[in-house]
Amino acid sequence: MLKYVGEIIAVYATLMEVFARRKDHIQIYDSLITSDLSNLNGNFHSASEYRQFFQQFSIKYSVYFGIILFIEFLVFFRISNTSQQWRNVWLINFPIVLFISMRVLYYIFSVDLVKSKLASVRIQVQNAYETMKWVKTYNSKSKEYKATIDKVSNSLIFLKQCYGEIWSIHFNLNNTSGWSICFVIISCFVQFSNHLYWLYLTFHEKTIDGYIETLLCLCECPLTIFIILYSTESCMEVSRNIGTLLHEIPKRSEKRLYHIIYRFSSHMTHQPIRFVSHSLFDINFKLIKMLLTGVATYMFIFIPFTADVPEVEEFITTAPKNYLLE
Repeated sequence: MLKYVGEIIAVYATLMEVFARRKDHIQIYDSLITSDLSNLNGNFHSASEYRQFFQQFSIKYSVYFGIILFIEFLVFFRISNTSQQWRNVWLINFPIVLFISMRVLYYIFSVDLVKSKLASVRIQVQNAYETMKWVKTYNSKSKEYKATIDKVSNSLIFLKQCYGEIWSIHFNLNNTSGWSICFVIISCFVQFSNHLYWLYLTFHEKTIDGYIETLLCLCECPLTIFIILYSTESCMEVSRNIGTLLHEIPKRSEKRLYHIIYRFSSHMTHQPIRFVSHSLFDINFKLIKMLLTGVATYMFIFIPFTADVPEVEEFITTAPKNYLLE
């Protein structure tokens, strides 16, 4: 029952957070329309880049949601010949799984949206880098040289403003999704630990009854956590690439250009793209180590109590009510 409690808490946390942070949600999309990012889209974003963004998200959506549905329906098919009580449990749990999956997909969509804006900034920083590589062919006193330097400088100033807007969107995203994603990850941790424990019990009792169902359920939570962490990590990687490109831009002894790049880099250092869950933990690949440590601790604590657990075969086939209520 512990895993179902975790799922229900995640659902209620999501509903309360969406209601409490609805103004921040509106502000995110207002920033995309009314800020400098609208000019960034108009000047730099091509139709092919838009298609690439939606294609990448569509692939994530189709793969993730398809696997979740496949696992859930396969589990239902395998338990359809067992007791009515197990089918009722599945029918109650299925809408909760769908709700959590849709929340995860919305979060991934928002993260990918931030990533697409950062990718646009990275492209223009790359263009500035390529332009400054060709400036050395001009005479330093020529009009073409000065015009090129001014163009690159103005472009970097504009991109610095765009980065500030992107950071604000990412900050609002952390505020609007921090608690819900936190409880989703905790719920996945609890479910994975429970399913892993029941899988251990099937091996311990040397029974195959319920083994496949438990193994299928074991796959959902790692998939959910991985797709969240992969999206946030790839977004932060784009941000780090921007900082690397900035330092590689040739300054050509231009003090104004040097100061612009220095301020841009300082801005990125003091306000990095960093996805967090209200200062509880960072949402990146480092979280995997923490979760694995927690799962290992959980297993070492509860495995010694295996002798007090009822027979697995009897539990799965008959599913007495008193075990489900404990």
